Amino acid sequence: PAKVTTSIKTLESTWKDVNNNHLQEPTEEEGLWSLVMAIEQPVTDNEDSIAKAVVFSDASWLTDEYLGKSIKIGQQAIQPHAIMLSDTLFWLTDQKEAAGTVNNENDVKIQHSKGEQSWIFLGTSTLMPLLLFGMGAIRIRRRTKGGQ
Repeated sequence: PAKVTTSIKTLESTWKDVNNNHLQEPTEEEGLWSLVMAIEQPVTDNEDSIAKAVVFSDASWLTDEYLGKSIKIGQQAIQPHAIMLSDTLFWLTDQKEAAGTVNNENDVKIQHSKGEQSWIFLGTSTLMPLLLFGMGAIRIRRRTKGGQ
């Protein structure tokens, strides 16, 4: 028995455009369809081996026109088609350690305790000016002693 996993699905508002006019007709139904499916099946001759396949609903994403395109998000440009190709090849060849990791783009909030904030305030408003004043006083004292 093969294990079939859907990797990428369409949005629920996607419809089958039968007449290719890019407009939804009343006869064209909306639905949720699988775009990419991964298939794994144990090989009967060797229990440790697993046959793998990836099936895409369309091969146009693999052309030079799309592989080189990038999407700019903030200051970073990503190439989703190239990433999909490399991750697929890594999965097929069992090189999972070379595949990328999933990043969490949520900002981590910096939390200061009341004690930390008081030290920051005290250090920037009192200790740093006193340190600069002391260094200046030492420099002036050395300079005046050297002139006498």
